[in-house]
Formats: sequence, C-alpha cells, structure tokens
Amino acid sequence: MNSFKINVSETYKKAQKKSAVWIALFLITLFFSTILSIIIFIICVCGGIAIVIAKPMWITIILGLGLLALGGLIVYYNIKFILNIFKKTVTNGIEIFEIDQPELFKLIKETADKVGTKHPKKVFIIDDVNAYVSYSNNLQSLVFPTRKNLSIGIGLLHGISQNELKGIIAHEFGHFSQKSMTIGSHVGNATKIMEDILYSNQTLRFDVDNLGQINGIVGFISMGAVAYNKMIESILKIIHKKLEFNYLKLSREMEFHADQIATNVVGIETMSKPLLRIELYQFVYQELANFYTSLQDDKKFSTNIYQNMNQLVDFYIDDYELSLENNLAIVGINEFNQNHSLLQFEDLWSTHPEMDKRLANIASTNHHSEIDKSPKAITLLQKNNEFEEEFTFNFFFQLNLYRVNEIDNSEFIETFKSIHNKYNYPKVYNHFFSNYDLPFDRIKKADLTDKQQNIPTNELFSDENIIVAKQYLALQIDLLQLDFFSSQKKPQPFKYNNVVYNKKQDVLKVKEELEQINKEKEAEFSEYLDNIKIFFRSNLDEQKAILLEDCIKVEADLSANIQLVDEIRTHINFATKPIHEKLRIEALTVLNDQVEQLKNVTKDILQSEIAKEKITIRKVENAQYFIDEDWIFFFDSTGYNNNAFENLIENLYFVDQVSNNLLFQKKSAFLKEYEPLLNYTSKTKAS
Repeated sequence: MNSFKINVSETYKKAQKKSAVWIALFLITLFFSTILSIIIFIICVCGGIAIVIAKPMWITIILGLGLLALGGLIVYYNIKFILNIFKKTVTNGIEIFEIDQPELFKLIKETADKVGTKHPKKVFIIDDVNAYVSYSNNLQSLVFPTRKNLSIGIGLLHGISQNELKGIIAHEFGHFSQKSMTIGSHVGNATKIMEDILYSNQTLRFDVDNLGQINGIVGFISMGAVAYNKMIESILKIIHKKLEFNYLKLSREMEFHADQIATNVVGIETMSKPLLRIELYQFVYQELANFYTSLQDDKKFSTNIYQNMNQLVDFYIDDYELSLENNLAIVGINEFNQNHSLLQFEDLWSTHPEMDKRLANIASTNHHSEIDKSPKAITLLQKNNEFEEEFTFNFFFQLNLYRVNEIDNSEFIETFKSIHNKYNYPKVYNHFFSNYDLPFDRIKKADLTDKQQNIPTNELFSDENIIVAKQYLALQIDLLQLDFFSSQKKPQPFKYNNVVYNKKQDVLKVKEELEQINKEKEAEFSEYLDNIKIFFRSNLDEQKAILLEDCIKVEADLSANIQLVDEIRTHINFATKPIHEKLRIEALTVLNDQVEQLKNVTKDILQSEIAKEKITIRKVENAQYFIDEDWIFFFDSTGYNNNAFENLIENLYFVDQVSNNLLFQKKSAFLKEYEPLLNYTSKTKAS
C-alpha cells in the first residue's frame, strides 16, 4: 500500500462543496419531477374518465384519450429520465484476461498495490493513444465504492516503456486512491448521468407528431407533454452547466494530484517524458487518418496501421531532429505547437491543466527516477498483432474508407513522404513560410541600392532568426487578444510576467506595455524581412523571375477569389434571413451574378495543372456538376432550395481550398530554386 499523502488544494475543496450542492439540487429536481409527473398522470386519467362518463360521445372520448396521452407521455418520459441512471456504460475495446496476458496483469496489479487502490474489475485494450478508468454502472458507482475498469490504448503501448506504463496506470488509479479525491470522480460521474438524461431523450416530439397524425386533437393536447418536458430539461440544464463547470475545476486539480501520486511511484523523469511523447503519437495517429482519407480514390489500405504509426514516428524524429533515449523519442514541450505568447490563459473548459503546469507540479515532488532501460510496453501484450489487425479493420470502417488495394510498409512510407514533400515547404527554410505569408510582390519591389543583406546566407533561416519571427507574430496575436478583452465588461483572467490580471484597467495597462515591446520587435522583424527579400531579389535569375511572376499572379487571383467567396457568403446570409420580398429579390439577383463569376473561376481551376494532380475525382465531379447546373435558390411555392445552397457552399469551400493549394505549389517551386544557396544546418532546436 502507498505511504505518501497528497495535500488537497483550497481550489479543489471549494469546487467540491459547490459540486455537492448542485448534485443535491439535481437529485431533488428529479425526485419532485417524478412525484409531479405521477400526480399529473393521475389527474389526467381521472379527468379523461370523468369527461367520458359525464357525456359519452366521440368528442369527449377523443378529449379523454388526449388527456390520457398527455399524462402517459409525461410520466413515461420522466421514468425514462430515471432509467438512464441505471444504464450501463459501454467500453469500445477488447476485454483481456490474466490467463492470456499474465505479464501485463502483473504490472497492473503491482502498480495498483503501490498506489493503494483495488485491482481493476476489467481490463480492455482500445484502439487509440490513451488510457483511462471507467465504471460499469453509473448509479452504483455514484452511491457505492465500486471497482473500476481500466482501458489501455494499443497506440499508447507502442510509444512508451514498461516503466512509463506503470506511471500512466498509477496516474489513472491515483484519481481514486485517496478518500479526499473520491468526490471528484463522483462529480464527474454525476455530470455524465445528467448528460445521458438531457441528450439521450430526443424522441418525445416524434411520438407527439405520430399521435397528431392519428388524431389532431389528441396530438394537440399531447403537446403539453413537450412543454412539461422542456420545463424540466431547462432546470436540469442550468444545474448541469453549473456542475460541469465545477467538475472541470475539480478535474484539473485531480490531474495534479494524480500526477504527484504517479511520480511517487515511478519518479519525475519516467512520469514527464511520456506525457510529452504522447503528443507526438496522438499527432501521428491523426495523420494516419488524414493520409488514408486522401487515398480514398485509389482505395488503398493497410492491414496494420500501428506499424505505419511507428514508421511515421521515425519520420518525424528525423524531420524534427529529436534525440532518442531507450529507443524512444525525447520530445520537448510544445514541440509540434510552439507557443511564444507573452500571455498565459487558463482554458476554463478543459479537463486537463496546461502541460507546463503539469510538468512543474511533477518536478515539485523532487522524487527522481532511475535510468529507464525497460523495454517498450507493447512487448507486454501477447499476440499484439491480432489486436492491431482487428483495430485496423475498425479504423477503416469508422472512416468509411474502402479496403481494396493493400499497400505494404515500404509503399506506405514512400507515398507518405511524397505527399508530405508536396504539401510542405523545403526543410531548409526551417518552417518560416509555414508561419509567415510573405507577399511575393515585395520581393520584386525590394530595393537593392540602399540596403544590403547583413545576415549570412547560411544563417538566414537559423533557429535563432526563426524565433525572432515567431515572437513577433505571437505578439500580434497577444495584442489582438487584449483588444478583444478590452471590449468586454469582465475580461477572462490571464497571466503576464507571472502576475494574474482580471480587470479591464489591467488589460489596458498590459496592452500599453506590450505595444512598447511591439515597437522594438517590429523593428527587429522588419530588418529580418529586409534581409530575406534582399536575398531572394539579389539572386533572381531568368528562371526564378518566371516563377516569381507566377507567384505574384496566383496571389492576385487568390485575393480576388477570396473577395468573391466572402461577398457570396455575405449575400447568402442576407438572402436567407426573414427580409422584405423586394430586398430578397435584389439579394438573389446579385447572388446569381456572383454565382456565374464563381462558375468561371471553378472552370479555370478544373483546367489547371493542379486539378490533374492534386484534386480527387469526386471533388472534380462535384465541381463540374456545380458548373453545369442552372441553380434556382428560391422557389415561390416552397421557399429556399436547400440543395442549391448546399452545393454553392460546398463549391465555395472547394475554390478556397484549391486556390490556396495552387499558391502553395507555385511558392514551393520558387523556394526550391534557392535551396542550393542555403546551406542551412540546424544547430539547436527552435523553442
């Protein structure tokens, strides 16, 4: 059993008390609603019988049936509210047993013993890069201390060591290991029950409509059940919103507590490293979905996407120049989403704290790890290929992708690299053009007479200079955020220089300070841009000049297309609002003219090279269908033509996406011409 104790924070204690009050209000509301529904049912039954007895005729029989339907629906759906509480939770995974997986169960049980909690009731292997605990029955777990189920993602097992798996499991068990923390899990469970009640009861209106088709009077009277149901739901939604907000506070605090418990089991390093590395594996898992979706026309598939996942991880290790330790990547904080903002915001609707706060909390334990030499966690799972192949089949099924032409691992990685290179600027530019959109007409206009490049060519896109650009761009976002906050009566709390600000005058004060910093950063960034423009302009030859003109033309076309798309969207919003008939006709007339312009733009796109190489057959067919049809957006008899508007909106997205892709291809071709001149080698990772 564990010998360590976690001190519960004041934030957690306050949220506990508030949550207990809202749970009590929820139960009281449900109780009185049930009593009231039974009373209404009895009154409706007695009233219906009394009406028929008083004057037996067809109209009184209909009224009596209407009252009976009203009372019956009210009590039936109130009982459905309660029955949802008893609903068993479903785990979308494969249950495993100790007899088949002795090594994995040994690790799980040893970890549970160290944490000081019961062994899990059931263990499941799931398909993604995650791990969590859950209950078999919501109501039972809300009232009684029940054993939990443990779910472990097979993708997770590929990305961590056995010792790191202990830490992750210890974290999950840590949520329940101490009495002071159990209220948090109960609040989370109560929130889940309320969600099931509120959002799994959508058939009442359908039942009332069916009654209305049988008899209009019965259906009309039964509408009272809809009104009653909405009244109860509106009360429960208020309670649910308050409870959910408090639960999210509790959840973030629970993550801190569970991290400390897990760190006491495995140590700081063994706990911190997988938290950061998991981000890489989750990113790659999503990349796999995007990759196979892009190959839908060719109906390509794999029999084991987890082998593909490991290939992509190796690719990104090389691409981002990550180090290895114990054959696993060492990933820095925000490695794939580098944040240079000077402001810190707490996401009030997140279940987990920010990563930097979690790492600081883990480090505060001062409980260091021994050097981790344990094998990958996937080696604990016997016959893992069988699980992987089954999950792979489900992967394609859930994405609604055809499985016709199998690709092996060699073809997979070569195809991925080819697509990746097509949609990413040359690596030598160190992601500069992915973060900043430099208008290419500025290169053409660059003045070479008065200025000269004062940054060596091989350092032009070094990590240090890229940070200059990222810091300036992040500062622009900070200033926009403060502009928004200054317009609010009560701004969202934020932290600047480790001081929390939450008042309007604070926002203005910080904004003034950032504007001063911005002047310095703007001058620094402007000088850096001048160096880039001079580099491109001074090395411009005939071939590069042709490519530059292509870029400038496509940029101008893109700007015109964006303006047209925005204008059409504005007229769609205007034309579909309740407005005077004359104004609607005028808006639709303008819209029809703009649609003709859009058709011409779409024709040009379909005749371009990018249509032959980059656009899927399905998208080409949809675009051609949009061009060929004579669209009518409004019928005098039936109103708006939803099909016409849906096709128009789909084509707007198509034009926007393809125009941006075309510009990317032109810019990429121009930038590749300069690759030989840039002998850039990364010395230190940009952070």
